[in-house]
Amino acid sequence: MTINLSIRYALLTALICCALPFAATAQKTKKEKVDYTCKGLPIKDRTRIAVAKFSVTASTNNRAFGDNLSAMLSNTLVETNCFRVLESSKNLEDLSKEIELNNNGLIQQGTGAQAGQMLGAQLLISGEITEFSERESGGGGGGLLGGVIGGVGVMQAHVGFILKIVNPTTREVVTSKSFERKVTKMGAIGGGVIKGIPIGGLGFKSKAMADAVEEAILASSEWLVAEKQLILDAVGDTGKPQAAVFGKGNCPVTQSGQSPTVMVIIPEVHISQRIPDPAGETEIIRKLIEAGFKVLDPSVYNAIRESAQFNAAKNDANAASALGNQFGADIIIIGEAFSQSAGTASGNLRSCAARVEARAVRTSNAQILGADGKHAGGVDITELTAAKIALRNAGSLMADYFLEQLCMAQTSGNSVVGTGGGAHSEVLLANVNFSKLSKIESGLKTMKGVQSVQKSMNGNTAKLAIEHHCSLDDIAAALSEGKTGVPVEITGFESGKLEGVVK
Repeated sequence: MTINLSIRYALLTALICCALPFAATAQKTKKEKVDYTCKGLPIKDRTRIAVAKFSVTASTNNRAFGDNLSAMLSNTLVETNCFRVLESSKNLEDLSKEIELNNNGLIQQGTGAQAGQMLGAQLLISGEITEFSERESGGGGGGLLGGVIGGVGVMQAHVGFILKIVNPTTREVVTSKSFERKVTKMGAIGGGVIKGIPIGGLGFKSKAMADAVEEAILASSEWLVAEKQLILDAVGDTGKPQAAVFGKGNCPVTQSGQSPTVMVIIPEVHISQRIPDPAGETEIIRKLIEAGFKVLDPSVYNAIRESAQFNAAKNDANAASALGNQFGADIIIIGEAFSQSAGTASGNLRSCAARVEARAVRTSNAQILGADGKHAGGVDITELTAAKIALRNAGSLMADYFLEQLCMAQTSGNSVVGTGGGAHSEVLLANVNFSKLSKIESGLKTMKGVQSVQKSMNGNTAKLAIEHHCSLDDIAAALSEGKTGVPVEITGFESGKLEGVVK
């Protein structure tokens, strides 16, 4: 009578335990999971990492082994609560489909996945499998068990791999370590397969190899946790707030009441096609306005975008200064932007790369206040929309750059003149003598927000050059109310300039 499979397997188990009792009891108790050493660590304090597919240099035909190990390591690292583990790049296809659904209008607006919002890995964990072998010995009992391929004996498994922590920006290998495990177990040999099902579950021939892999993965995870401070140091300010981008609440130039008027003109081209309503230019304008700058309406100067005058101003500071003065700007930000297709990002999503190059010029004396170029990418289901997104992203980076240059600059009237100081204003006084002028000078110097005061006098008129971080309104009020020691009647007020008569 034929013995069913479960009875055969029970007989096999009994034979293993009875035939080799000492070796079976000598098997060590295996650790099941890594310690939760970072439980409760806030997300913002965790380094973003991605685990790449392990390369296989060991002599084995099991090339899927590299995928298996990277998946196991990713899962174990998630359980440690020490890192922000990002999905492997090889699995982005499914994620891109969710973005496509949102972009093509099938998903309720505001509820779907957005393109360009995925986080980048600060560090990459790469692995190289250098050892992978399974060796079996023994073989008695095969004829008794028929349905079990092979017999009973000893399975020796050996796995080894090298882990590297790599900075993806610089290609620098931060640190690396080798891991190796050898496990010997008693069991079925001759393939370790019952009715074609691999015992290890991941394509391994034996439970010994499954245990060896698990032990090596746990050991490597514990090492990565132990090295978390080194990992943190390798990426600098991970988990710390990013440097503040200048805006209305922290821009000294606009807070001083001396906000200059800015003209922004940056035409855009996608390959050989002019893009209407430039996205990069629009993003720069948006951020300048939000920071408190006065910005000219681009429709006022649209006609000159294709002109020889613009082409000359694009590369010459004096010509740029003249162009800005023509439209009443204190600062002109002028340049060009271009984008091109970068192929297919993932699935049906199109990718484009863009670069914006521009300079900021003070129109009063053609001084270049800043010049830079930024590049960025964009993804969408259509190429032109992806191009506009890429241009907008590059424009955003340029806007942050120019805000830093302008907000940390001094002003003269409405014009940015340098870096590191406050606003510069002029006070013209009539009916004044030297004694009263000295009192006013001393009073102004004691005002909060006034950095320096310089006086000059000709007859009964005088001029005060004031560098300040407070508003010009505050200075006018102090003079009018006599808080500087001598009351002054304010007879004229304009940006960067006061006029008054000493009482």
